[in-house]
Amino acid sequence: MDPEILTDPKVVAALITIGASLMGWLLLRGGGGIRAVGGRVLAAIGRQSFEKRYREFVAEEHRYLPIKGVKTRTPARIELDRVYVGLELRRRSGFATPSLGELRAKMWETQLELEELEELRESATPSELIERGLRSRRGRSERLSASAEQPYTVGEAIRSLGNRLVLLGGPGSGKTTLMKYLARTFALDEATSKLGLVERRLPILLPLREWAREQRTLTADHLAQYVVHPDILATCPEGFFQEQLQAGRCLVLLDGMDEVTTEAERNDVAGQINKLVSAYPGNRFVVTSRPAGHEGVSLAGFALLHVRDFSDEDVAEFARRWYEAVEMAARDVRDDDVAAAIARQEAEEQAGRLVQE
Repeated sequence: MDPEILTDPKVVAALITIGASLMGWLLLRGGGGIRAVGGRVLAAIGRQSFEKRYREFVAEEHRYLPIKGVKTRTPARIELDRVYVGLELRRRSGFATPSLGELRAKMWETQLELEELEELRESATPSELIERGLRSRRGRSERLSASAEQPYTVGEAIRSLGNRLVLLGGPGSGKTTLMKYLARTFALDEATSKLGLVERRLPILLPLREWAREQRTLTADHLAQYVVHPDILATCPEGFFQEQLQAGRCLVLLDGMDEVTTEAERNDVAGQINKLVSAYPGNRFVVTSRPAGHEGVSLAGFALLHVRDFSDEDVAEFARRWYEAVEMAARDVRDDDVAAAIARQEAEEQAGRLVQE
């Protein structure tokens, strides 16, 4: 048998159905041992079935971009995947503790500058000395600036900076949209193609504002009530999220630390996040906040990154994607339709006018 056949969703679903029927028959005819084995098999099938439905729910829940205060000439639902432009993250590392070798190099560099300055004092004019000092200052400033901000894509940050990230950005910088994009990407098992991450994780997206308002304790046994749609909550196996977290299979997305109202509440939520991370260290955790909402909050072992504002190129790309999505939705055409080319041409013209203005 071709091994690839076993990866076909239809084949897997058929095998599960056959297996469930067979185990049901064995349960009726067999003894206690068979019942125990059958119970475990049916439980595993139940968990797989629920995970499939949960992933489908998450992907559909974040399929469309929430639009507030924006009008289009005809009502249109804009798919997030069509308009999403990847954010660039910056990690401030200029104040990291230098190594002994780096300290020695800096001392040697400073000594050379002082010796050169002493020589110049004997022959240079005051204006030449001032210019020399300004060049030295500019050089140090440029070196500090270059080392203080290291750029990362979201995928690079997740892959290379460990399992704990805090993303800081101002209002409207795209933090929540990014979290929705990550949740949908992992739900569809597209992390490799879209983020360059060769891993499969179960996304858990939780707005911290809602959690704090309900005054819940951030533990695994409370997650299902907040992240599972009521239509499928009854089918959630007991302990499902605890098992997934214990196995280190999850991407936990905690959005909006700044939306937790008071500093005392934020500190309380931060303490609960630290406990959750400590209890399930094998998972990935991402927290977002405005900079002011992160002040005074202690999250242990989290790498801190800042969301960079859109560049001119990013703005142009978003405008093009936006108008294309609107035109495609308004005309109700698919990518492979003949009318799609007309829609794209119209979108390019509208985006060009907007960017020029």
